[in-house]
Amino acid sequence: MIPEAWLPVALAFLQNPEALLACTRGPAQATDPLLGSDPRGPVEPRPNSMKTLLAPILLCLSTTALATPAVDGDWVADFDAAQALVQKGGAHEGKLLLVDFTGSDWCGWCIRLHDEVFAHESWQVAAAKDYVLVSLDFPHSAKLKAEVPNPQRNAELQAKYGVKGFPTILILTPDGEVLGRTGYRAGGPDAYWKHMVDLRTKGEEELAANRKLVATLSAAEGDAWVPAWQAVVDTLRRSGADRPGSGLLIAGVREAFVRDPQNELGLLAQAVVVSLSIGQADAELLAAAIHVDPKNEAGLREHALHQLVQAATTKADVEAAMPHIAAFHAVGKRWNDEHALKIYLLGAYWAKSILNDLETAKVYASHGLEIGTKNAEYRATLESIAKS
Repeated sequence: MIPEAWLPVALAFLQNPEALLACTRGPAQATDPLLGSDPRGPVEPRPNSMKTLLAPILLCLSTTALATPAVDGDWVADFDAAQALVQKGGAHEGKLLLVDFTGSDWCGWCIRLHDEVFAHESWQVAAAKDYVLVSLDFPHSAKLKAEVPNPQRNAELQAKYGVKGFPTILILTPDGEVLGRTGYRAGGPDAYWKHMVDLRTKGEEELAANRKLVATLSAAEGDAWVPAWQAVVDTLRRSGADRPGSGLLIAGVREAFVRDPQNELGLLAQAVVVSLSIGQADAELLAAAIHVDPKNEAGLREHALHQLVQAATTKADVEAAMPHIAAFHAVGKRWNDEHALKIYLLGAYWAKSILNDLETAKVYASHGLEIGTKNAEYRATLESIAKS
């Protein structure tokens, strides 16, 4: 059962790893923060692996008790302020952004990255020549939380860039395109710097190629447009949402929403499918999925709604999602039990804890229980709400 006092955490950190589980799974690994369990299922200890399991747990316990100091060097805690510095007319125009998504007072791998790399003068001097350094902190202590200038903005950026574990390090262009993505790596400052140089070089090459694809699409007319669009779709499908220039590709794919709004050419449906495959659901995509698959006969409506509710971080997000949950429930057709379960679980929890709509909460909880789950916390939460 989720205590109602945890509501702010459940909303603000719906995509964050829960501290101990995130640590024990190693760097940049995802858990389900709503209920504290991993969406991939429970972790079963391997034979003769007790020592392996205990080591990261001890690391978490020790580093959580001893919070690290602020990162050495000139790090900026406000993303938008940092971005202004590197854009045209900014004090550091032409530099890139190096963004560290961190949990400075609880994440053992984040603290190790700080101690082994970021705290070293050789790395700081090298990085300062090419980057404005940005530290987006998601601390646990009240003292450090009070020092975060805009936690809601940090949560938005976490969702935008698909950050599911800590530490996540992004190399970004001044306009926010991802050139590289990494996390903790052993080897010290020199090895980490070489890794960053390799990431940047490959990322710039990939970004240039994707910009060329999108430019070809923009210039295409008549019969040439669909093949140019298909090239963008195929590239995005192969590369995914985390690659350099993926934002440009996603925008190109979504041109089908305007070019083929009734799906007469089959482009709208294809755009929905590829967008869902890379985890890019939002209200616009959900509307397109509903248009293509109104009765959820292909599971597109359910898939889009599942991704939308998973991405909710604010009360406004919840309030916008609840009518879609009600409409999905009215359709009455499930495609993927795992997706449907999470929709009903979140719908029940939100209806009870945020909207004070116990009747709806109990209906959704009952349907969640009907689907069934092996996750003990999920089941306990649904049972508690159903019996309220």
